[in-house]
Parts: sequence; structure tokens; C-alpha cells
Amino acid sequence: MPKKPVGILKRNAYTPKSAAGPQKRKKKQANNAVEVQEEAAHVATEASITGSLLPQQQKQPKQFWSCQSEVDRQAAACISKVLASDTSRRNGKTIKSLTLAPNIKAKKAVYAVTCQTLQYLPVILQILSKTSLLVNQQLRPAVAYVLVYELLFGQGCRIKGKAEKAVFNLKAELQQHLQALLKEAAVEHVDELVSVNIAKDWNRTARVNLLKISVTEALAWLRSPPAVHQKWARLGQQAQVDQMLPDVLLFPAGSDLHDHPLVTNGSLVLQSKASCLPAHALAPKSTWHVVDACAAPGNKTTHVAALMGGKGTIWAFDRDATRLERLKANAQTVGATSIVAEQADFLSLDLTSEKFAEVCGLILDPSCSGSGTAHSRMDHLLPSQGAVHPDQQLARLQSLAAFQTKALQHALTLPKLQRLVYSTCSMHEMENELVVKAVLADAQALGFQLADPFPDWPRRGLPLLPGHQNLVRVGTAGLRGLMGFGFNRMNEVVVQQTTQGFCSYLQAHARAKLDSRGVAIGYDGRHKSKEFAKLAAAVFVSQGVNVHLFSQEVPTPFVAGAVTYKGCAGGIMITASHNPKEYNGYKVYWGNGCQIIPPHDTGIAASIEAQSELWDLPKDADCSPLVTDPLHMVTQRYYYSLQQDLSFRPRQENPKAAPVVYTPLHGVGLPWLQKAFSTFNLPPPIPVPQQALPDPDFPTVSFPNPEEGDGVLNLAFATAEARGIDLVLANDPDADRFAAAERDSRTGVWRTFTGNEVGILLAHWMWCCWRHDHMDDDPGCVVMLASAVSSKMLQAMAQEERFNFDETLTGFKWLGHRAVELQQAGFTPIFAFEEAIGYMFAGSPGSIKDKDGIAAAVVFAEMAADLKQWGIGVAQHLESLKDLYGFFEVRASYFTSDKPADIRAVFERLRQDGNYPKALAGVEVTAVRDLDSGLDTAQAEGRSRLPWHKGDLMLTFTLDNVHTLTLRASGTEPKLKYYLEVSDEDDAAVAVALADKLEAAVASELVLPQKHGLTPNPSTLLNAEVE
Repeated sequence: MPKKPVGILKRNAYTPKSAAGPQKRKKKQANNAVEVQEEAAHVATEASITGSLLPQQQKQPKQFWSCQSEVDRQAAACISKVLASDTSRRNGKTIKSLTLAPNIKAKKAVYAVTCQTLQYLPVILQILSKTSLLVNQQLRPAVAYVLVYELLFGQGCRIKGKAEKAVFNLKAELQQHLQALLKEAAVEHVDELVSVNIAKDWNRTARVNLLKISVTEALAWLRSPPAVHQKWARLGQQAQVDQMLPDVLLFPAGSDLHDHPLVTNGSLVLQSKASCLPAHALAPKSTWHVVDACAAPGNKTTHVAALMGGKGTIWAFDRDATRLERLKANAQTVGATSIVAEQADFLSLDLTSEKFAEVCGLILDPSCSGSGTAHSRMDHLLPSQGAVHPDQQLARLQSLAAFQTKALQHALTLPKLQRLVYSTCSMHEMENELVVKAVLADAQALGFQLADPFPDWPRRGLPLLPGHQNLVRVGTAGLRGLMGFGFNRMNEVVVQQTTQGFCSYLQAHARAKLDSRGVAIGYDGRHKSKEFAKLAAAVFVSQGVNVHLFSQEVPTPFVAGAVTYKGCAGGIMITASHNPKEYNGYKVYWGNGCQIIPPHDTGIAASIEAQSELWDLPKDADCSPLVTDPLHMVTQRYYYSLQQDLSFRPRQENPKAAPVVYTPLHGVGLPWLQKAFSTFNLPPPIPVPQQALPDPDFPTVSFPNPEEGDGVLNLAFATAEARGIDLVLANDPDADRFAAAERDSRTGVWRTFTGNEVGILLAHWMWCCWRHDHMDDDPGCVVMLASAVSSKMLQAMAQEERFNFDETLTGFKWLGHRAVELQQAGFTPIFAFEEAIGYMFAGSPGSIKDKDGIAAAVVFAEMAADLKQWGIGVAQHLESLKDLYGFFEVRASYFTSDKPADIRAVFERLRQDGNYPKALAGVEVTAVRDLDSGLDTAQAEGRSRLPWHKGDLMLTFTLDNVHTLTLRASGTEPKLKYYLEVSDEDDAAVAVALADKLEAAVASELVLPQKHGLTPNPSTLLNAEVE
């Protein structure tokens, strides 16, 4: 039986799961009479909440006093309802659903008063127990709670009506009881007695309903709405497309979209990102029959329908009639006519019957503890929270897990099932990894295997079963993102929890080194970088760990250097590299000075996952004797290594070099590059004055990435032209990447070198210098490395010069670790690069094993000076290298799609159960590497030497034993990218002509964009995204 994948996803406590999507709601007038009638029914229940603290009501009054303020009145009504359902353990509406209901006019204000009253409720109850306020049978408890909150902790209580007067008359007594309570508890402020909600704002997300509107059309409407809807324009202009899920839009935290025209007409569905993952993981074909086992309220069901283009059939089951009606209403609103909704218990269905004979896909999102969404529902504010005994909680989890396991086993009985997605909104491993583990053997016996639906997703399952790395958890990731509130943003809470997880992992796996050598922490010049770094340091100090905290902004490679030079257990760099100003990030290093790779990445992620509580941190931790500044030691060692290992020309020659212009793009690079030039005895670089100093707002560039070329370097070009200089060097803001450009002295035109071109130039320079210093040594000890999508010209150079070449996956975490392995095996890895302008010089055991923009810039400058001495320009030299090693024509671009399933379909068609394409544009395919199966026909054993995972969307074809084409699905954008490199030993024109022919065939023979609904990009993408 052919193997079939099963995709497994989970959501944790840090990702809010939306309530129902847009649905028809019965309009209801929020008047006093209705509220009085509704709340009267809950008086007895509310009284029972207070237990013995409050006197019991003797009988129901005929009329209650109500708040005169509409906000307070509606907040009291919401509190009454939510407390009633909490006490009776009934499945009532949540705080959010009540306060954001259509009848609530001032939604934000009502939500705030409701949450704040519930937050202070334990204190309010203790105060009220000492008064006679609730003896007045005409004052409802919920009204009393709200008014006491307003009087003591809120906006104050204005005397407008009888309820307000009753509370205000007891103001002095209430304040006296509050002070007595504080004194008894030995605290100064009431906030020390309540549970403060530290981070309750997440990005607001909405899914574009592709059955009604495309993402492009939705963005156009949002950013320029019709005149009658102009009030929505400002919010719409802030909408962004999620980088992972192309049909999901992100809005600022707190955005209220419930009444938005696109929501009410079904074009947008209010749905969390976590809730959108299962449908994308299923990636259904349009012709499939699909079962949604526990479907209501139907957001995931309608999402599947949208991804299928309204075709096929979706069976949606729920045993609750009311919930099923909500599902039907949702389906009608969004136009999902392919859904067949039936009231049924999934476990009672005969899945082997003829009715389900053609079902290929199934989503199972069964009943669970809901612990992953408790925080977003504000359940922690309810009196029942914390009242459940641990034994009772464990028993409930065991019961739920047994049901979930049974449901998953039942799903596997579908005769033609090809893909099954299991998801929960629980954070407990008992409902997630252990459920999967319980059925995994049975699933594998049926030909299933765990598949990774999102290969680039950073959070993975806990290591409790084989293949756990293919499981996806949602939550705090390692870390680069917009700054702001919420667990999917960079903020203090996320940084502290992440550092706690990293610290705990080091304590478990590198304790001796952690205790003796500590950790290194650095930061760049972005907003809050220094604060985040100090916070991370405080976490380690709280555990008695030595911290080497840089005292000022430094380049990222300095942290990698500090870990190596100091022998640290790990390192942290606070930086978002070349991202826009709104971003910041958190980069983690292992004790070998390299960025983390498996298994440490998943292990650290699991450790972060376990950090539900924030540790108590010492104040002014950066002044602790455990904290030292490594700057002097690191810079001494760094520049000494530069001079000893990378400076090759006679020191008396370098001062004669022509000057160069340099831009750090408002980053940290300038003083460190100036010192590097001084170390090499080169003339000081001429800085671009507008971009010379760190500025977190990047005022002269919107995207501070030198990889973008001419547009970002315009100011540098102008500075160079004004001074008659022909060479420009640039670093990104954290100075780990490097770019260069040269002006043609004859035409005056600037040429920005690609990452591949700079890589080849530096590789050749490093090779020539090594050869010069080791004339009698065997070149077989030398190795150079490049990533899989970088130019193969380095491989041709290695073959010609008889040194070794090695290849890794994209990212310097792989290149760095491979360099360490090669050194341990006795090789000398003198250089490594990837085409995304990253370069590493790793020749000595103590060298930095990460990309280093400072070293790359000064080595490039010395190389250019040496060429200039012989009257040769850099571009001219590059052309001569082509004469030596062959002509390599690189083409790279991409196709886009709103639906990841369309991109996946391209790979499924090309794979054809192992029947890969035999030719492209008449050129024979002589080898295939498929990182989904680990196949590599170019290897003698037929297996890929690169790490691979089931579900990876990456194919490489070798054409005519010489040319290469790689197709790869982007992990961060809705793109299918391709990288084509054509070579010819003798003739550039031949290489260009063949590249034109093959590039055209990428679309016409392989991708077939019209067939799969993809859109070609007419421009050339010269660089891939990497970490």
C-alpha cells in the first residue's frame, strides 16, 4: 500500500482561537426592561457565587435598580450572564462574545469595565461581605460589583440614579474596608491582591473568503473603500497579509471588525490564525470529498470549502442542533454551497459505508479542554478558575484524551483517506502528542505517516513520540516580528518567556558549561533592543548564571564570537537584521558558536512552551556582579584574528589603496568597520553621512537591506560620485551581511554585485591567498561551502583547483555547523557563502561560525586594492574568473498564489509517485533530488546528503549533468520560487541563450501557472529569503 501522509497540528495557550465567524444575529434592543428581566433570573445564582460572604435573597423583587450609565449597565448585564454560566458549569457565552455582541454600542468600554470588574471581583466580594449593601433587595449583585469597582478602582461613581446613590452613600465605609484589607494582607496597593492580565492584546486576524473575493480585491477595498464606508479607511490601510497563510489578513490589536461591511457580507471571516492552520494543512484538492468531523461553528469547514474553490463535497457533522444551525448560517453567509451539514455524533457514523467511499480528506478538531484559548476568552477572570482540584482536572483530561484517541482511530477507518489533520485548542500534551502517539502504530500499519504541513514553521511538537518534529504547535516562536502587545509580537513578555525556556533547556542539557561559562547577550540599535537584552540577562541572573552582556550596540557576529571566545553555553542576539523599523528579533546560539539546529531548536521550543508563568526577576540585574561586559576581550580577539587570518597583503601596500565609500544603513557597523580597516592598514572608509549613525527609524530607507541593490544604495552612490570614488561597500543594520557595488570608469554606470558574484570573488581571493601561503600543502585539506540554492561556480572552482566543495541547506545555521564538523574531521573550511549576501570565514578553530559582514567588507576591500594595484577593476576580474571556471548564468524568480494548495499541487504533479520529468525544453534531466522523500539519484546510494523531511516542497533537477534547477515553496510568503543556473565552459552567449530557453520552460512545462492558478512574477528575484 502506498504511504499516505497525516498532518497533525496543535494550538497552545498563547494563540487565541476565534469564536464563530460572521453569522446572522437576531437584533435585540438593549433597554432597561429587557436587562432587568434577564438579570433577575440570575440573582439567586449570583448570590451563590459569593458563598457565605453575602446574605441570601429571600425573594425575587419586582423591580431592580439599574445603572444610569449605559456602559456600566451593559457591563453588569454581561457579568451577570457569565457568572451564572460559570457557577452552573454550563456552556454559556464568553466574556468576549457578550461584550462584543451587536446590541453593545460602546464595545471597547463595556469590554474594559467587564474585565476590570471581574479582575477586582475577589477584592470587591471581601469588601461587600463587611457591608449591608446587598441586603437592599433592589440592588442586583452584578450592578453592585460594577459600581463598587467604578467607585474604588475605576472612573468614579457619579450620583445619577438610585443604584449609584446606594453605593455612593457607603463610599467612606467601602474605602475603610479596602484599607483594612490591604493592611491585613501587608500590601501597599490593591493590584498586589489581584491577578493582572499581562498581555491581553493580540493581532486581530481575518480570513479572506476566497469564495467571494480575492486577497487582492479585499486589500483594494480595505485601503480605498467606497465613499459611504470611508470610516473604515484608516483601519483598512493598516491591514497586512500574513507571511505564512496568504489568505489571512492581520490588523492591529484591538481592531473591532464585527460591523465591517466585508465581514457582514461574508467576504471576510473573523478567524484566528491558529484556526486557519488546519484547512491549509489539509491542502485539499478541488475534486475531493472531505469530512469535518466536529464541524460547528464552521469556520474551518467554510475555509476548506474556499480552498477547494467551492467544488467537491464537504460532509460537516455536529451532534448539537443549535451549533449545527450556526454552521449552516455561516455557510450561507460565506456562500459555501458545497457543505452538507448533518446532525450526528461522529463516532456513530459508519465510515466504511458507500456514503463515505470517496472521502480523501478529514479534519478532526474534537472537544478538548480549551486550555489553549482560555486566556483569550478571559476565563482566568472567572471565580471558578483555580477552584478545580488538580485530581479533578487530571481526570477530565484523561477522559477527553480517551475520547480524542477513539475519534482519531475511528477516522482512520475511512477506506480511501489520503490526508487527516488532527487539531485541538489545548496546550496539554495529554490531548496532543500523547493522543497522536496512541494511534501512530495503527496509522502506520495502514500506510500512514506523520507529515509536516508547514516545513518552515518554527514551533514543533514536544519530543514524546517518534516524528514529533513533524507536529506543529502554535505560539511564541523564535523570534522575529513586529513589536507590540500579544504573544505573536516582540515584547517584554515574549522575550522573558523565551529566555526562560532557553535557560531551562541549557540547565537540562548543558548544565556544567552554563554554570562555569555562562551565556553571551548582545543587541543592535533597533527600538527596545537594549531593553530586551537587559531583560534576557535578568532571567539568567535570577538563576545564578553568569552573563556576558555587551555594554553597547554590536554587530551580530560579535555575539557568535563571544560564545566561541568565552566558551559560553549559549548566546542571544537581539536583532531583526534587515527588516523594517517596526520589527525586532531574538537569535539563539548554541555553545559551539553556531545558530541552533535540530534537535536543539525543537527542544528549546518545547522548553519555551512550558513557561506558562513569569519568573520573579531581580531589579537592576545588569548591575549584578554576575553580569560582565565582554566587549574589550571580544574586540581584541576579533581584530587580532582578522589581522592574523584574513589580511594577506604587505601592510606597507594597503595605505596606497583607493578610498571606498561605506554605508551601515543606519545600523551599528561604522565604528567596527573603521577599526577593521585600521587593522588592515587600509585608508579609512568614507561614510555616507545621512546613514552613518544608528537610527532605529531608518529615515532614508524603508527596507534597510543592501540585498535590494541600487534603490537602497542611492545615497552611497551620490557620496561616491561627489568624491570621485568608484567602490561602495554596505552592511545591513546588524552588520552580518555585506554588499558591494562598482562604478564603471568609462560609462559612469554603477554595478551592484549579486550575492553569488561577491561569493565567487571572495572565494577565489581566499583560495589564492591560502595557496600562496601553503605552496607545499595538499589542497585536499581545504574545503569551501555554499548553500543548495547558491551558484555552482564555486563547485567548478573546487574541481579545477582540486580543493573540496560541500553543500548545505539554506541558512548559516547549517553552514556553521557543517564547518565545525569538517574542522573536527581534519579539514580547513576557509570560506562559505550563500547567495543572500552572507559570507563566513571559518579557517581557524576559534573563528566565527556565522555570517560576518564586517570581515567580508574589509577582505573585499583588500582584494579590490590588490586588483587596483594591477590596474584591474572588480567587475573586470569577475569576467576573468568566468574564463577560468566557466560561464554561469543565474535566473531566479517566483510564482504567487492565494492558495498554498495550488503550490503543493505543482509538486504533487511533478513527483507523480516517483515518475519525475525526464526532460526540460529538450534538455535531459540526469538527476533528481527530492527533499520530501530523501531521494537523490546523483548519489551512489540514491539518498540525499542534505537533511530532508516528509512534506518538504523542494525539488532539484540536474540537467545534462551540468545545469541545475531548484523549485522551492517559500516558508514565509505565498510563493513558489525557482533557481536556475546554466553553465558553459567557453561561451557566455551560449549560457544565456540556454538559460532563456530553460527559464521559459519552467513555466510552460513544469509549473503550468494557468492550470494551477499561479501568477508569474515578471521581474527577476536574485536572492532567496533565509534566516
